[in-house]
Amino acid sequence: MKRNIKTIEQFKRYLYLKWRNFIRTIYWDNLWAIKNCYKKIRIDVFYRFKPWVYVENWSRDCDMCESTSVSKHRGIKMWKHSQNLAMEWAEGPMSSDRISKEEYDNFGNIRLRDRAMEAYENGNGTSIYV
Repeated sequence: MKRNIKTIEQFKRYLYLKWRNFIRTIYWDNLWAIKNCYKKIRIDVFYRFKPWVYVENWSRDCDMCESTSVSKHRGIKMWKHSQNLAMEWAEGPMSSDRISKEEYDNFGNIRLRDRAMEAYENGNGTSIYV
């Protein structure tokens, strides 16, 4: 878009408006970055002093595959938030129970179990219902 600038006052006004828009853009972009950084620091400091909550998670999907895992969260509020997110995407029943730190340390790897395959291998493949 070409400007029709004929006088020096119009040119000064044009430069002023361009400069003002440039400064506003820098200010608002930096303000957003500062607010975002402050929010992350505030959350980090707030949850740093919360005790760890150790949790055992169990779930079964629509194919009868079960999994058991453990996780740790900073405070009960974060655990509940994580649990709500998991429940949104659950394909079957699931549970989440608190455990001690010793149980968390001794848990090992994730435990997986395919109930449909176990029944098929045991000769009961036709009696499985989902």
